Amino acid sequence: MSRPYARLSALLVSAAVPLSAQNSSQLKAGEHLFALGCSIGYCHGVGGSAGRGPRLKDRQWDKGYLYKTIENGIPGTAMPAWKDKLSQPQISAVVSYILSLSPNQSGTTTLQPSTTDRAMPVNQAGKELFFDPDNERNCGVCHRLKDSGGSVGPALDQLAKKPESEIRAYLILTLAKPGKPAFKVRTASGETICGIKVREDSTKLQIFDLTSTGPPVLRTFIMGEIVQSGDCANLQVHAGFARLYSPAQLSDIAAFLKSTDSSPRQTP
Repeated sequence: MSRPYARLSALLVSAAVPLSAQNSSQLKAGEHLFALGCSIGYCHGVGGSAGRGPRLKDRQWDKGYLYKTIENGIPGTAMPAWKDKLSQPQISAVVSYILSLSPNQSGTTTLQPSTTDRAMPVNQAGKELFFDPDNERNCGVCHRLKDSGGSVGPALDQLAKKPESEIRAYLILTLAKPGKPAFKVRTASGETICGIKVREDSTKLQIFDLTSTGPPVLRTFIMGEIVQSGDCANLQVHAGFARLYSPAQLSDIAAFLKSTDSSPRQTP
């Protein structure tokens, strides 16, 4: 066990308890563990508000589902298994903390809300699609909106200021057309990486690796390591993404983006 986790283990109770009976020491321990391994921008963000991983705050969660997901991870995604790093009481403490992030949490509700539940307000349906935890290439992985999301692609706050019909048209046209070729780097060791170039100077080059498993990873290469660079013919940014969504879902995402616009409304 690493030293930070060992220090925190003394704070933990021996077993999980109902949400209404959780004591402050367990919640505090869960908060510290969450801050150490879960709250970084690459994962779930400070206080579970969403990073490149899905938002955990203000959602309805099943306690058993949370425990199993933290313990075993989600195969094929960026969510790792923690059973070899955290003890059972520590996992229980993290679960308790996540449940505490939702003031109206009962602890007995079913799994996450469906992203296609048409009874939900349309902007909420779009929000679930934008940050869909089951889609490792969801919009929020690459695009920042307000205080949530990634920084691989451009932020979408300015797009949200446009009329909803223009946002919807932009999404359809951008996601349906052939994508922009990704940037390719081949190193002296024989590794080939395709992704999005972030910055380049005389000494190094940084690129978001789109060929990695899970969300894009920011990688830095020393110029002396690079033997070839240019367009990646086999990988295009955004190409084919429109097939992932129905027209109704794209409309939901457009409505969600528009709902985040805090600009003053013009009166007739």
